Formats: sequence, structure tokens, C-alpha cells
Amino acid sequence: MAFTALILLGAVCGKSNDENPKSQDDAKKALIGTWYLASTSEVGDQLTECNKKEHFVITESTITHFTTSETKEKGCLTEEAKSSYTIKNDTLIVGKTTFLFSVLGDKLTLTFFVKDGKGNDQKIDFIYQKH
Repeated sequence: MAFTALILLGAVCGKSNDENPKSQDDAKKALIGTWYLASTSEVGDQLTECNKKEHFVITESTITHFTTSETKEKGCLTEEAKSSYTIKNDTLIVGKTTFLFSVLGDKLTLTFFVKDGKGNDQKIDFIYQKH
């Protein structure tokens, strides 16, 4: 379910906003690179080999999300979605999708909230490791 939610990340485009250029520049520098999925709050580090191939490539102006899914017929499939992004403080905005983010060393944490079946917000964390 959460992996599907991340597909939305690359499906829409965001606008650039320079309200706080220095903070944004520092955040962009920390984000730039290739980040592979290491764990999620849903399954911990018990990812399948296919899930471990999910990753982001982040540049100064774009974010490309490589999502993965497993099928019995075709094995591990990867889809690519590229978009622009905006940073405001500790928030990463890609189109209409908003994530809280933090970078600590070679670890990127993306947090977002989805509604559960009862309409309550459910927090989901994704931990990525820089390669």
C-alpha cells in the first residue's frame, strides 16, 4: 500500500519556490544523490530483493523515482517517474504530495501521512540509504 502511495510522488510536477534560498540550497545539497530503500515503518528492514531496488535519483532540479513491483509472471518490474520538486524547511513537495524529510549522514527519511480505513492519519516512514 505504501509503495503504491510513493508512485504518486513522481506522477505529478511541482513548482519551484525561492522564499528561503539559503536553506533550500543547503537542503538540496544534502538531498542530491542516489538513494535506495533500506526500510519502512510498515515492514522494517524485511524488504524483498525487488523492494530493495526502489530508489530516487535527486538532482538540483529534478527527482526521479524508480518504483518496483513484483509479479509472478514477469518478476520484478521497475517504473520511472521524473518530476521537479520544492523544499520548504523540512518539507519536500513533489506536485501535490508532501513529505517531511531529514538527512542524517547517508540516511534519508521520508515521512508522509495517509488516511486509514477509519479516516485517521497513519504515519509512514521510508528510510533510504545513499549510494
